[in-house]
Amino acid sequence: MRKLFASGDSGGSNEERGKGWAKEQKDRVDRALDDVEQAKQTPLEYTAVRVQKSYEKPKLPCVFLHGLFGFATLTPFISLPQLTFDYWRGVIDVLEENGVEVLVTNATTSASIEERAKDACRMIEERFPGREVNLLGHSMGGLDSRYIASCIKDRTFKVASVTTIATPHRGSPFASYLLYNMIGRQRLPTLLNLVKTVGIPGEGRAFENLTTERMKEFNELCKDAKDTKYYSWGAAFRPGVFNEFRWPWAVVWEKEGHNDGLVSVSSSQWGKYRGTLKGSHIEIIGWGNAWASMSASLTGSEAPFDCQNFYLNACEDLAREGF
Repeated sequence: MRKLFASGDSGGSNEERGKGWAKEQKDRVDRALDDVEQAKQTPLEYTAVRVQKSYEKPKLPCVFLHGLFGFATLTPFISLPQLTFDYWRGVIDVLEENGVEVLVTNATTSASIEERAKDACRMIEERFPGREVNLLGHSMGGLDSRYIASCIKDRTFKVASVTTIATPHRGSPFASYLLYNMIGRQRLPTLLNLVKTVGIPGEGRAFENLTTERMKEFNELCKDAKDTKYYSWGAAFRPGVFNEFRWPWAVVWEKEGHNDGLVSVSSSQWGKYRGTLKGSHIEIIGWGNAWASMSASLTGSEAPFDCQNFYLNACEDLAREGF
């Protein structure tokens, strides 16, 4: 396959290098536009979100695990405690109104899968000791969920099911590209030291965990637990010209095809695959949907991803499985 982001020639004068860099950027944009057009011609079946008057609720608690740099609830300004942001935007309240017993965990943001899983495990142990639970993880949270179910043995609660949503079970080509092609393996220790110095929780150990190379190792280590059922959802979309996921989407598209801007549909599949959602990596947890809904109502364009009803669907699916 063609090289999507080849580096420019380092020789020649500053003027020549400048012209080379400008041409490289133009070619990069042209290739990305071509990729989107190709994606439009490549068929992909999306799974529709069911909209119902009522939904069945699971009999077991549902535990939600966030992705990289995620949080349960964020209060950016101490002086404004009323200003808060939820990772699962608009989701948890709707589930609780439907009678679902919910716990939202809060793991160290950029820590390794093992460290994040242990953080979440402690919270589950405190809330649901000795009980059975359903784990639902978005992105890296799905890997944390798998680690809890398979690799943490000293816990009193049981994991009945693991549902992963846009989780990179086989890694993300963008993570590999960013770390190994752009930053370089030799400079990776310097980057991690910088992350540690500036005080980012977890010291960036998650970054390399999410590469396709490291996920091969993880999957060898973390075999599915025999008494746990595994379900998965993927997501995909076609980014617009100014979409924030345009660049990573193109990197993943070249390697693995349809994706949500960070994780491909193929990498998302684990256990029983329930379907492919139409939305970006953050739209499927409710981010960006408010503005998109307003825009759709004004322009008559396609409505954004129905986040709240999707998670009601996901929980109802668990209820129908006896969980």
